[in-house]
Amino acid sequence: MAADELAQARDAEPATDGHVHLDIANYPTADLLKMLAALLQHIATSNDQLRSMNGGRVQESASAGPLPNQTHASASHGRILLNDPRRSNITTAALSTLNAPSSTLCFHARHIPSISIEAYLLRILKYCPTTNDVFLSLLVYFDRMSRVGVTGSFPGEPPVGSWAKTEASDEMDEESEEPTFPGIRGFAIDSYNVHRLVIAGITVASKFFSDVFYTNARYAKVGGLAVHELNQLELHFLLLTDFRLMIPVSEIQQYGDQLLAYASDRSAAQHVARPLPPADRTGSDAETPT
Repeated sequence: MAADELAQARDAEPATDGHVHLDIANYPTADLLKMLAALLQHIATSNDQLRSMNGGRVQESASAGPLPNQTHASASHGRILLNDPRRSNITTAALSTLNAPSSTLCFHARHIPSISIEAYLLRILKYCPTTNDVFLSLLVYFDRMSRVGVTGSFPGEPPVGSWAKTEASDEMDEESEEPTFPGIRGFAIDSYNVHRLVIAGITVASKFFSDVFYTNARYAKVGGLAVHELNQLELHFLLLTDFRLMIPVSEIQQYGDQLLAYASDRSAAQHVARPLPPADRTGSDAETPT
């Protein structure tokens, strides 16, 4: 089943009275990371199951929601050229990366890391402490990556094929095949890449949002990578987001509220009373009626 817990985060209205509201500045960071880890673990596990069901092959379809459990549809026909006026407003460097079939392979580890996502996030917090907005920005960036794979465009831009014709495009043969934008081929958060996506995202976001951040050598050591590996991941992360790192405060708040709502719903579901099977109700220490 596709994980669409964050679909609400993209489309939901800001929190109002009666709705959960995350105090980003004062919420305990360790507790925030536990919620974040639970969500990422759920998505990664779901993707692992989908990959296993398909014999280890990459999915060819895409979910409409952010952070989907399916990888995004890739182009099977023409590609949008760098100078094609019908392509989205993406830098040529980013477009070249997005068009590359192996654009996300650097995030794929040979083996699933033995450290849990929660322990990994808490390790980053301990040795490279940063603020809650930096950790929440991971959800926004992962969402943007997934949406590029689905629509072929970044948030705020029309999907591929909906741009108005220009003089250059009018000159093209009307019967020619409509070029397609492959998006991020094979992108899906799973147990093999989630740790690398996290450390790359934290490295990028810390430098962008924080006045105090650390060297790549430190982030690499904390993340369990060689420095040259993290350098590569950082560059690819920037290219896959087209260097669009700005996140409005309202958007960060929106994702924070929805993460808190997800955690609250998950906690409530775990505490729902379930009837015991007959065998358990008739045990030797069961209370006998009087």
